[in-house]
Amino acid sequence: MHPAAAQPSRIVVCIHGFGGFRWQLVPLASSLKRCGFNVYNYGYAARKHTLEEHGLHLAAFLASIATESGLRSDAFPTRLGSISFVTHSFGGVVLREALTGTAWHTARLTPEAARRGRAVCLGPPFGGVALARALRHREAHGRMPYRIIERLARTLLGPAAGRELLEMPAEWFLRRGGMPDSMPVLVIAGDMGPINPLITRTRSPEVRSQESAWGRGQIISNAASEVAPSDGIVGVHETWLPSRHWFLRVRLPHHMLLYAPSVMEATAQFLLAQGDDALFGYKLAGVAFRNERYKVAGDPDTEAESTDRR
Repeated sequence: MHPAAAQPSRIVVCIHGFGGFRWQLVPLASSLKRCGFNVYNYGYAARKHTLEEHGLHLAAFLASIATESGLRSDAFPTRLGSISFVTHSFGGVVLREALTGTAWHTARLTPEAARRGRAVCLGPPFGGVALARALRHREAHGRMPYRIIERLARTLLGPAAGRELLEMPAEWFLRRGGMPDSMPVLVIAGDMGPINPLITRTRSPEVRSQESAWGRGQIISNAASEVAPSDGIVGVHETWLPSRHWFLRVRLPHHMLLYAPSVMEATAQFLLAQGDDALFGYKLAGVAFRNERYKVAGDPDTEAESTDRR
């Protein structure tokens, strides 16, 4: 058992990615159970519903957990009376929707306990999926028989959330905002280098200017596309969350993020962390990540360490 474990009352909900299954998170869920967490493995039919509908369904599931566990009351001011999360890929987008979208602002389904826990998001496409958008015929520029590929992609991804991944620009996903301010979030992004030529990013003057404010360097005037570092499925830049969060870059492909022992250890340490989160970086540095970069993204107090997503 993890030396810091011990509060079995802590609840963690695991959420798989688009087209994934609950069994994919069984190894990670098992490691969290050994740390004393009460783990729920949430499953959903990604192809059948829109992102907004997925958010509503997850919020209703969380409300049932909160009621069952007696967490709907405000009598639990600490994170021991909260619900934390571990998500993979699109599961992180669904979680954001449940915590800050219609389910929270309009339907008021999301329990407060879910907004004051912690979250670890593995390879989350918070900024959309360039790989999916690249499969559209109008993006092909004659390079491949994309009409056939697009039809196949639409069939496989479905008419709801899959269609949103295919058609909606990165701005549509980013406009959905970040996580609640009360929730500490760790984003772990796989970086295998620019291995997938279909995952590109556009370097506009506005983007360079914004990133320069976080210490990225000078503004570049061109807006050319370039192949982006990725885990093979999701670009590192697409994991950026427009709210304060911790960020860790690891040299792992997309699906191996679920099974790497070092990622499991980092996940458990973050969920178990208490007190000053600024100290967490020192703990994480010793967990087989000697050559990886760790930082607080979006924190002006750590400007020299902030959002380098190259």
